[in-house]
Amino acid sequence: MGNRLSFSGENEMKIKCWLLLSYVVVMILPLLALYLFYISIERLDENHAFEEHLNVITEMQSIEIQLENPDLYQFNSGYHSPLEALINEEWHISLYNAEGFVIFSTDSIMAPINRVNEELLFRDLYELRRGHRVFTLKKPVFDDGGQLIGFYEIMVPRQEWLTGLENRKAWVFAGTVSTLALIFGGVVIFLNRKLNLPLAKLMEQMRHMATNLRQGEISHKSKDEIGEVIEHFELMKEELREAKLQVNKEQEERENMIAAISHDLKIPLTSIRAYSETLKQQFGEASKIKNHLEIVLSKADYMSQMIDDLNTYVLLRSSEYELDRVEVDGEEFFEMLISGYEQWCSQEGISLTTEMNISGKYKVDVKQMIRVVDNLMNNAIRHTPRGKKIWLAVQEGGEGVPDWIFEELREEFLHTTFKGALILVQNEGPTIEKREVDMVLQPFYQGETSRSKDHKRNTGLGLSITKMILHKHKGELHFLPCKNRGSLLVAWIPDIKEQ
Repeated sequence: MGNRLSFSGENEMKIKCWLLLSYVVVMILPLLALYLFYISIERLDENHAFEEHLNVITEMQSIEIQLENPDLYQFNSGYHSPLEALINEEWHISLYNAEGFVIFSTDSIMAPINRVNEELLFRDLYELRRGHRVFTLKKPVFDDGGQLIGFYEIMVPRQEWLTGLENRKAWVFAGTVSTLALIFGGVVIFLNRKLNLPLAKLMEQMRHMATNLRQGEISHKSKDEIGEVIEHFELMKEELREAKLQVNKEQEERENMIAAISHDLKIPLTSIRAYSETLKQQFGEASKIKNHLEIVLSKADYMSQMIDDLNTYVLLRSSEYELDRVEVDGEEFFEMLISGYEQWCSQEGISLTTEMNISGKYKVDVKQMIRVVDNLMNNAIRHTPRGKKIWLAVQEGGEGVPDWIFEELREEFLHTTFKGALILVQNEGPTIEKREVDMVLQPFYQGETSRSKDHKRNTGLGLSITKMILHKHKGELHFLPCKNRGSLLVAWIPDIKEQ
């Protein structure tokens, strides 16, 4: 199996490469997308700026002709008023004389300025400057004799370009967000397909395996680390399935063997007992023969009980065995269940006290529940000396502690929170140490024979069988020893609502 589950070197580090590739894509593609957006907008602006430049020059030419009039560059000239009609609210014209004094301006910012620095005045003459918000053109004006008499400056706002810029910003933002969303979405889908989905399927298969649910085959077939893990998991699952089939086959063979042996032993034991009974009736007067026959009968009964317990134990362990449960009335059923033990206890010189306080509906296997109480009472009678007491009771969980429960066990009993039916069997007599509590419910466990009043060993299956029957009813069995007093056995099964 180890050789089959080894990883090949050629597929190593693929997930690492995928993760690095995803990281590069997430880091580089957004930057590349932004760069491409920037280049596209720059080219668009260049083409638009050329067209805009030509349009502005054309519009300015009609105004420049009138601005060449020398009379406009004198203070208090009556020619300034018509200038305001030449331009719209968005255009601005400023006129300066040769010394740089502001003669006229439609710009509220420039009007209060008396004089402009000569260096600024002569800067960028004849050049149509394109700013972020306006086009600016500044030219000198000469009289007929070629004498410099002033300057004019025209400012045309780039309103259309600014509007387009806002639109482009919105498009760039939307494009960037969309690109990032596509990139991240693609990476998420890619990683989800390569990692999350196959790992989720693998975990689901593991949960199904842990709970013995039906498992299908994982369809992920990529040649990477995840693919290899899934491939090896499928191999392991197949090997476990084969191993389980083999174990079930061996278990079935053991069960068949035990059943066959039990059957083969049961027939001669029945014959031995029948002949012993006959001989006892015919030669019962002879005391020695009577004693021998009683020993034979006792051993035959013991072996017969051992075989019955062994058959029951094997049956309860079988995965195919199901209880034959029927719905019963709690009061009627449990009253029947705890009755009929007075004579048995009387023969053993034991005082029996029974109580019942139960109601509701329960779903039980009647035959197996009878075996439960039989085993509990058999255990109690075997370990109760003559002249002592046994208490047998059935009550609903959470109804308090019966008065006869040993004082030392009351607090421990109060900690139980069972909801359903409690079958309580308490006996006076020798008990076990607390360290043996877990072992006493294990199959084939036999305690000290000194605890039994007849000093005989039993099969060690009675309480184990009782525990298995209760578990199949979704119930529990608890053994509570009380030093120098006795023992309390608590059997619990849930009612039909809890089941």
